[in-house]
Amino acid sequence: MAANCQARGIAVVLAGSGRNCLNGAQEIRKQGGTVIAQDKASSENFRMPKAAIDPDEVNFVLPLKEIAPTLVRLVMPENTSAQLLTHSHD
Repeated sequence: MAANCQARGIAVVLAGSGRNCLNGAQEIRKQGGTVIAQDKASSENFRMPKAAIDPDEVNFVLPLKEIAPTLVRLVMPENTSAQLLTHSHD
């Protein structure tokens, strides 16, 4: 994915007990993509996000509730994402 998507690639590392996310996170970052990791406070098991955060292979460390809105902002044009986020609370 990293080679195909290059700077458009986005990876999200959520809570989990594995550590196999590091290679993928490194490849995404190497190609100019974005890596988001769930923060410790909102994780039941922080081992997977920590595996990407410790070697500084992430762009954002966010609470779970902020990950989806951040993804919307990253992939949608500015005006469109603002409309989507506004309407999602109606």
